[in-house]
Amino acid sequence: MIHVGMHKTASTYIQKMLLKNIELLRFHGIEYPVQSRDVLIESIKKRKIDPWIKLIKKSKPKATLLVSDERLSNILAQRQKEKLIVSNGNWLAKKLKPYCSKITIIGFVRDQPGFINSQFCQNTKRLSQITSSDFDAYIQDVFAGEVDMIECNPQKLFGWSLRNKLVESVFIPYNNSLSSDPFRQLINKAMPAVEQETWNQIKVINKSPGRLVIHMACAIKRYISKEKIYLSQKKRMRLSYQLLKKTNSLGWNAEKYNAITKERYALIRDHYRFDNDIFAINVWNVDKWDDVFPAQAQFTTNYRISIFDYLKIQIEARKFIRRNLLKNRNLDKFIEAPPI
Repeated sequence: MIHVGMHKTASTYIQKMLLKNIELLRFHGIEYPVQSRDVLIESIKKRKIDPWIKLIKKSKPKATLLVSDERLSNILAQRQKEKLIVSNGNWLAKKLKPYCSKITIIGFVRDQPGFINSQFCQNTKRLSQITSSDFDAYIQDVFAGEVDMIECNPQKLFGWSLRNKLVESVFIPYNNSLSSDPFRQLINKAMPAVEQETWNQIKVINKSPGRLVIHMACAIKRYISKEKIYLSQKKRMRLSYQLLKKTNSLGWNAEKYNAITKERYALIRDHYRFDNDIFAINVWNVDKWDDVFPAQAQFTTNYRISIFDYLKIQIEARKFIRRNLLKNRNLDKFIEAPPI
């Protein structure tokens, strides 16, 4: 069984719960490998099946092997045109079939407006230099698939598995009115008989950044871009950690960022409507996407800032840059107002 995300559907929580309950899972015949998943991801990109075969051979003969990584939603959907089997997903299914009695692709599917808002927050808090700090420009970049944006069209992500007869495809609506604990939903699909099991719990920590944090991160991103500062991924992640740590101490992460206005919501839903409806008909046997993800009736946005907020952000951004980025640089020209 391969849990493929998609991104922003509680995959990290699911993986922590799998690790916390690894012995209980083994008792019920589910093997969850603890080694780094990066090797498996890279093996697909390079079309080298050996790491997957080694994993299968290490598991018990009649056990259900469960691999979980949200990156797989995009990786398996990607195509290598120079290969005989173009789709990564189709290639993996063909290579695994001789070693598996059954291959199940299981994923959580999220409505795009919430996904785009959440992904914008994540990219911004990580000080990504390849994504826009302007929310409307970011939406258009997602639509266009610019700069390796993470895909959120389920038809493009999972169409290969729906057409592939070697795999069983199971897709669960995420964060709709009928949703429950994603970990339990996943395990119930893997082993319906263990539905009543009492699982060990983890402390859920919501690391999504707050409204003021997003604006502060945008200000820092502009400074990095203007000064042409190169940051490795490791450096950006360290700065992101420092940013959240500092803003947590200021109490800035309690009030979450939400830029999905009525107009933006309609724009996003209309853009994906055709493919969404096809996916919903084929997967959930309903008339349209709205039957699973009802159209939102009320909108409570939370993304604008006052002049008082701006002054607070300016002060803290200056401090952060001086402490973490400044190397004899002049701050006189810093800082333009964050986008509103």
